[in-house]
Amino acid sequence: MKLADFGFAGPLLGRDGQGYLFTKIGTMNYMAPELIEEKPYSGPAVDLFAMGIILFIMVAGHPPFNMADIKTDPFYKAVANNKLKSFWRVHSKSKPGGEGYFSEEIKNLIGLMLQYDPKMRPSMSEIFSHPWIAGEVPDYDEIKEEFDNRY
Repeated sequence: MKLADFGFAGPLLGRDGQGYLFTKIGTMNYMAPELIEEKPYSGPAVDLFAMGIILFIMVAGHPPFNMADIKTDPFYKAVANNKLKSFWRVHSKSKPGGEGYFSEEIKNLIGLMLQYDPKMRPSMSEIFSHPWIAGEVPDYDEIKEEFDNRY
């Protein structure tokens, strides 16, 4: 996944070189909790959080929650409080195959990326070595067959 939004780009080490950014910018639904709470933040950590939301949308077809606010959003509150089993159960209800819709690997990866504490989110190298990313990838014929079966 490659994302770019140079309108919101800033120096990786922050404007003062201390490693943090302070401006509350971006689309509210993709903001990490530290942005919503108006705390100093690490650019890469909030980008990884937004990537977790985008990955969830790509797999599920809808966002995981409205906003990463532990006070007002019950879905994000479940994530932030490590009640991921109930989070995934609710999101699996209407999916084909129910609770089997989301693989354990994708649930783990997204759960890591959406961590409330930015220091607990994985680095890019950890994401690249995660079993869901590093696992088997279907070939062209398998993908074509899957899409042919869908329509």
